[in-house]
Amino acid sequence: HWAVATHLDSHCGRWNVQLQLARYAYNPKNPVGITDDTITVGAFADSFEIAARGDVYVANVAYNLPINWPGIQLLTCYNDFSMLDKDVDGFDNSYINTTGCLINAGPTYTYVDIIRGKNMTYLGSGSLAGGGNSDWETRFNINFGIYW
Repeated sequence: HWAVATHLDSHCGRWNVQLQLARYAYNPKNPVGITDDTITVGAFADSFEIAARGDVYVANVAYNLPINWPGIQLLTCYNDFSMLDKDVDGFDNSYINTTGCLINAGPTYTYVDIIRGKNMTYLGSGSLAGGGNSDWETRFNINFGIYW
């Protein structure tokens, strides 16, 4: 297997722009009868297949809002977009877009966002390989963390 990527992380005043282009390829040695077009990966005590070859495109933008609220040190609104362009014929591309805000108050970080995905793992029956759901799925997310 191999992968190569180029990226940009640019800060201009209160704005942050991130761009990335990645290319990857796996050459699995699967048993007879199992396609070499996918590999199995795992996360969150689960496993799923991904296309063995593809391009990943990422475009993120964030803005740090000037605020004057008691106890809040930072409010950052963002939109993060990614696309997996799969090389295998018949595999639909996967998309994910996350729009939300980060609220930082002392040691706490709270992300409140809307995640929309098409043919994406963990959103409906999407897949990072072949098959899956070609409809856009939506999920509301709140992630709360304390860092010390």
